[in-house]
Amino acid sequence: MARGTWGDGSGESLFRVKVQFRLNGQPAQTGFHLRDIGFNTFTPQQVAEHVQPWVQNSFRTILTTTDTVEGIDVLALQTAEGGSVSFSNTTGAVAGTPQQIAPAFLMATVSLKGELRKRYGQGRMFWPVRVEDWYSLESLNTAGIPALQAVVTALTDRYLGSTITHNLRLVNVHGPIDAKPATADHPIVPAVPASWYDVTSARLSTAISSLRSRKA
Repeated sequence: MARGTWGDGSGESLFRVKVQFRLNGQPAQTGFHLRDIGFNTFTPQQVAEHVQPWVQNSFRTILTTTDTVEGIDVLALQTAEGGSVSFSNTTGAVAGTPQQIAPAFLMATVSLKGELRKRYGQGRMFWPVRVEDWYSLESLNTAGIPALQAVVTALTDRYLGSTITHNLRLVNVHGPIDAKPATADHPIVPAVPASWYDVTSARLSTAISSLRSRKA
């Protein structure tokens, strides 16, 4: 798959996407990166509007009616220009009593895998697990797995696959990484320039964990 460098104001158009929401009033966010695989014609505002249907129709299905979707914020990494979409009175889609709603700090990990088997070539997202019936002990169960997997599938259907039908693609992105000097046990580790790597698959982990803070 494709990979490249960024940071000199040329090359691929890369965008950082943040999805902002509130879990029972507490601010939270998750996000990912996209690149324009066409002719670098997307503006940050157009990217935000392109992500909006996925948030509206898919991501909100794992939020409860006590949660709200706040907006989408997009930053063009090459130019520092931004775009955004705001939601008005948009709640999650899962109804439940307060006794059925899980704590806001519970989360599941969605790993964004690339071909480069280096830590800096991989990515991940933390998604909330909001319904107690979706997990048993420390794992998603037969109710929780399909609920979250459907959202993962909707994301990959939209931003992975054939370049003929997709104009934006999921990528993992990092800034410049400094070189590390040689030690008695390891040779010198060379510096790595600011780079991007195509995501090849998104994988939902069935293990649930907790975040120290979900504040944006």
